[in-house]
Amino acid sequence: MHVFAANLSSPTYQTQGPTWEPYYSAKAAYGSLLTPPVTDPHAELTPAVWSRIIDLFNSNDTVFQQYIDRKQRGWEYAACEGTCKVDEICQLGSAQSQFACLQASPAMRKAKRDTAESGSGHADECGTSFIRGVLTGHMS
Repeated sequence: MHVFAANLSSPTYQTQGPTWEPYYSAKAAYGSLLTPPVTDPHAELTPAVWSRIIDLFNSNDTVFQQYIDRKQRGWEYAACEGTCKVDEICQLGSAQSQFACLQASPAMRKAKRDTAESGSGHADECGTSFIRGVLTGHMS
């Protein structure tokens, strides 16, 4: 898995759109830390490998906090400990929405409904998606 990022503050973003650059590779970040290591460029990150990565996060808080830092992409990073860590690791192990660990709060449901009713974003079978507009450069 490779994660790419675009600098939304770039002067060319508004005129030419995003310039996507590699942010990190999950295999490069975690593969060498697994036992046995997963470093072969052709090795797939299978569910079994992801399970081992989750085990690594459980046993090595430094690696887990590096994951959280990458997930935040440099935004006001705060350590994810206690319930935050338990919930995050649970979500990582939930491959399908019916096995989700967290329940939407009333505020989350209201925010989603308000966004859908306002017509912002692009609706699809999953509801309103703001990020689709950011990624495609089609903001409404």
